[in-house]
Amino acid sequence: MAASSSLKLRAYHHIRGKLVSGELRPGMALSAGTLAREIQISTTPVREAISHLESQGVVETLPRLGPVVR
Repeated sequence: MAASSSLKLRAYHHIRGKLVSGELRPGMALSAGTLAREIQISTTPVREAISHLESQGVVETLPRLGPVVR
């Protein structure tokens, strides 16, 4: 259980860092697969991190597009 939450946290910090640096800009789609390969983890913790960012209002999920930076 602790390992999965630390992977989620790792993914969260990675994505958040890309948002803060401007590498991910508003309107850009987020690919869980691409982000997972960058961090070298599975897509599940990345999806969980994206979901957490969505609950914070930083990301929104659009129909037929998926998660997008707000």
